[in-house]
Amino acid sequence: MTNLPPTDGDGYAAASRFAVPSLSPGLVPGLTATAVDAPATFAAPPAMPYSWQESTPSRRLGAVAFIVAVTVFVLSVIAAAFIGQGLSAAVVIENGRAVPGSVTTGGGMFALAAIIHVALGTALGIWAIVQGIVAVVKHRGRGFGIAAIVIAALAPLLSYLAFSITIAATVIPAGR
Repeated sequence: MTNLPPTDGDGYAAASRFAVPSLSPGLVPGLTATAVDAPATFAAPPAMPYSWQESTPSRRLGAVAFIVAVTVFVLSVIAAAFIGQGLSAAVVIENGRAVPGSVTTGGGMFALAAIIHVALGTALGIWAIVQGIVAVVKHRGRGFGIAAIVIAALAPLLSYLAFSITIAATVIPAGR
């Protein structure tokens, strides 16, 4: 029974220390009984931290960038089509050119809407691109981040295309 670790009185091994069993004299040549009689004790190893495994990074950063990019994309194309339709109805065309000073009062409101559209689209588009880049670099929603970068970069091009097509399709020639 000398090879058992010390107990805490209830029959359980002591938590803070454990014993190394002693060697009997004569088992190891060159060792004397005085060198190995008393068991050596050592402190218990330190406890492992609660979560020693790396946790997987959250994909929320890339997902938010993706949602902002898709929102900017959809709203930008819709707004550009409406603004183009409103501006084309407010301009009089003669011989393929707009008549100077022919913009009606409604056209001024559509111009203001276009400025707000461009300012908000630019700000939110840049936000989506920057957050998408950060998500890709930090591996926090990498796929969403790449998609956000691509969508936010294409939004101004497709918005301008929708604006141009709408104006070309709805412009009213003079005399009609």
